[in-house]
Amino acid sequence: MINYRSIFILLLIVSLSGCSLFRARPLKSAGFLPWPEVVAENRKRAPFNGYWVFDAVEYDLIKNDFQKVYVAPVDTAIVKSMYLETEGDDDIRTERIQEAEQLANYFKSKIELLLREGGVNVAEAPGPKTLSLKLALVQVIPTSPGINIVGTVAGYFVPGGGLLKIAGEGSVAMEGFVTEENQFPILYEQFKDREGQKYRPFSVKDYQRYAHIREILDEWSVQIYGLITTPYNTEVEESTLVSINPL
Repeated sequence: MINYRSIFILLLIVSLSGCSLFRARPLKSAGFLPWPEVVAENRKRAPFNGYWVFDAVEYDLIKNDFQKVYVAPVDTAIVKSMYLETEGDDDIRTERIQEAEQLANYFKSKIELLLREGGVNVAEAPGPKTLSLKLALVQVIPTSPGINIVGTVAGYFVPGGGLLKIAGEGSVAMEGFVTEENQFPILYEQFKDREGQKYRPFSVKDYQRYAHIREILDEWSVQIYGLITTPYNTEVEESTLVSINPL
């Protein structure tokens, strides 16, 4: 039997998907970027809350000349400090910090894999004539499977009860920049973004703590790869807000 109510809700979400209402609210700069004051939204180039490049034409020439990229370990210091400052069980805080580190390692590995598959020489260390990509996870809010289960059940019995799931949604924020590390380090590019999970009628990711966040990291990896490997006049595609894939 066709569930017309679900179809209507999905169509409504799709019709509004281009609206900022459904985007995760941007964070203020968390302190990782060298020059956060110059970062501003530039969707014609980067699908992020903020972006900056020192000189688009010269940077394109530099990228063609260098052809080497070093991906530094993804920084989690800001997330760690946030967890340590919160009240609660020490074991849970320690677990969350370890999980953030696992996400950071996943993020770094994903970007390196895309670079290698794209024919880019991934350097083992920073240095002259090498672009160094520095990234940080600055906020990690895991999905709450318990709240999502309650919201799913309530949605079947109480009109609008499924909206309870909003309280269980996960999100993640990152900041990053590209530099050349030598005697006088040069800052080429900066960006930052925050994303929440996609809107789906149903997803098994709702019942996994970090599945939605890994999906966001996957999409960020593709987008960062695009920034590094395409000229400035290329628009790096935005990720979709809605998915009908339940996995």
